[in-house]
Amino acid sequence: MKIKEAADIRDVVGEFCSLKKCGPVELTCACPLHVGQHLGHFKVNPAKNFFHCFVCGEHGGPVDFLMKYPGTQFSYPDALRWLAARYGIDTGETERKFTNVKQAKPRQAAPVEEKKEMVTLPLDYVKALRDTTDDPFCRWVRSLPWGDTQRQRVERVLEAYLVGHSAKLGGATVFWQVDDEARVRTGKIMWYKSDGHRDKSRNPNWVTARMQQRGLINPDRQEVVRCLFGLHLIHAQGYHSRTVNIVESEKTAIIMTIAYGGANGLWMATGGMQFLKREYIQKLLDLGFSVVLHPDHDGDAKWREIMTRHGFRLGSDYQVNNQFVNAYWTEEDGPKADAADIIVNRLTKSASAAIMASETFNRWKADYPALTMLIDKFKLQPIRYANGTTEKT
Repeated sequence: MKIKEAADIRDVVGEFCSLKKCGPVELTCACPLHVGQHLGHFKVNPAKNFFHCFVCGEHGGPVDFLMKYPGTQFSYPDALRWLAARYGIDTGETERKFTNVKQAKPRQAAPVEEKKEMVTLPLDYVKALRDTTDDPFCRWVRSLPWGDTQRQRVERVLEAYLVGHSAKLGGATVFWQVDDEARVRTGKIMWYKSDGHRDKSRNPNWVTARMQQRGLINPDRQEVVRCLFGLHLIHAQGYHSRTVNIVESEKTAIIMTIAYGGANGLWMATGGMQFLKREYIQKLLDLGFSVVLHPDHDGDAKWREIMTRHGFRLGSDYQVNNQFVNAYWTEEDGPKADAADIIVNRLTKSASAAIMASETFNRWKADYPALTMLIDKFKLQPIRYANGTTEKT
């Protein structure tokens, strides 16, 4: 029992593998048990003194690792003897040399770093800012010329993403980051104009940053850990898809959800290319989701480079879908346009064309009374074609 109490999974795995920090607590490396190729699949948790591979399923403590590791594959008694030598514990037995591994050198377990408390905000903060009646961003979203199906989704989507509005902050929109355990991590504060474009005269801010300035967060003891915008939706009632679509902008995640509903999977946002973090993607993979990236028109190569740097492989760990952007992008959309920008531009153009067609049709009716008689007699209705479907004008 004394041997098991002294054994530290971080020390034991670290004798044979190069561990890297993964998140605030865990360590990772390519799985040595099934000769894995990717970081993040094999996790070591010092606090629980436990390891687990999310690919091959192997898990356990220090003794289990020594018994399963291909370079040792000790019996249970030999694993205990190895650990006793490793930590300088006298077992009363004659010292045994382990020829199939490097000689263990007794040393003290590495000191455990003091863990900071993760900042979580009261849900009341979110509830207090739920009235978006006068929010410029939400008013713009509501004003877009959606079709009937999409229009029915608008309020549900704004509600689902917990979009908030702060009159005290000059009419700011607040995009709350809530994790898969319903913990409010922080909120991104942004200002929008009436046309849906961000007010670039005011830099985005964070609810937690403002709290820290006011002395409500102690950075020496507390840590702000952000997450994907929309992460909480993986538990949404009635949602069954196992695909998560990742975009940069919170606005884009909302527009795409209104446009497509849940047909193509959940939409989440990093909040910027610099926030395409390894732990965000690994979290989704660990939960069993497929990840599809949707880069801006000019961001494809950069996103792939970031994912490669994180140790993820295109095709096996994630997919990239830029077909929509490539197919419908025009110079008028601009080099940094994403899927939502293109959808909004197409909606606006389609609505303008419908108005012009309606005006033309009314002129025809005025110029040709017989046409009006036929329409009234047979109760005909004009239609227009949009994206391959027919819709009533």
